[in-house]
Amino acid sequence: MKKYRTYFLAVMGCILAACQTDLDIPFPEHTPRLVLNSYLVEDGSFYLYVTRSFSALEDLNDANDSVLLIQDAEVSIWSNDEKLGEFEFVNTPFLDTIEYYTFNPTTNSFDTLQFINELEREVFLPKTDIGTPEAGKTYEFRASHPTYGEAKASVTVLPPPKITNVQIVKDSLQTQDFDGYRDRWTAVKITVEDPGEFANYYSFSVKLRYSETFDDLGSTFTDTFENDVWISTELTRDADGVYYGNNKPLSDLDFNGQSSTLLAWINLPGCCGYASDLANQPEREFFSLEVGTFTFDATMGVFKEKHDLQRTSRTEGIQGAIIPREPVSVVGNVEGGYGLVSSFHFSSIKVDF
Repeated sequence: MKKYRTYFLAVMGCILAACQTDLDIPFPEHTPRLVLNSYLVEDGSFYLYVTRSFSALEDLNDANDSVLLIQDAEVSIWSNDEKLGEFEFVNTPFLDTIEYYTFNPTTNSFDTLQFINELEREVFLPKTDIGTPEAGKTYEFRASHPTYGEAKASVTVLPPPKITNVQIVKDSLQTQDFDGYRDRWTAVKITVEDPGEFANYYSFSVKLRYSETFDDLGSTFTDTFENDVWISTELTRDADGVYYGNNKPLSDLDFNGQSSTLLAWINLPGCCGYASDLANQPEREFFSLEVGTFTFDATMGVFKEKHDLQRTSRTEGIQGAIIPREPVSVVGNVEGGYGLVSSFHFSSIKVDF
């Protein structure tokens, strides 16, 4: 029997070897194009960040801004086919009063930078005063370069989101892990009036103000805190029954032009931990929640959905270091090139306890 098995394996080896074929598959050639990025907000600043696309085979590990940035492009801005002005590449340390907005897709927040060079990014700014972005108005960036061709992108500046009501429901969901770890989620119900003229996506932030009273060596003292709290728009439960909060944008497709109450969750301080940890928590008093509502256009919304898909598809543990994240398609709205030119806005409302 052993002889026949050896013979069978030898025959199969010959068959597999005979079926092997070497294929020469050419890697697709990449033609570099302009990449445009800008996020406009009402009464903010006009700017355009211009780079070029790179091939997957190009080594960018040691690349710096002098390699990445395009400085000699011709850039202009238009509205209703009327040219509003031309842009120039500016060394930002000399412009310490320009407000520049950058979107952080991980924390779902927007940061205002008084000094653009904090990010070591030089940008194209208007050569003359053309005012500030107006809500409801559509602008088109046009850029050209002798090597990388022409590209353009349009964006309609969004109005601020209108928040009409916020409700807080403490301990709306309580969970306990198999080893005794506890979670208490506080529900945040945010009612917004959607303008209906644009395809909006919504997301939220919370600033919490509270005090903690400590008992230290027989003396009591109180500290007051004001912290940004992670807010989740989706809760998921794993096989062990443990809930996890995910921050994902909410589309207005189901209530376009209408009022709707959007639901999110937060973990207040002292909400989570093992029984021994919770028993030793200091006494807390909550004063207020400032709920911020972000709205951004469909281009940014789809980008964030895909980014969150990639971010949350990482396998945990050792497998996560080997198996790559799920690939996502590149999202953009630049014609003739790549990149993302979009708009956002922000409103907040305070809830006192």
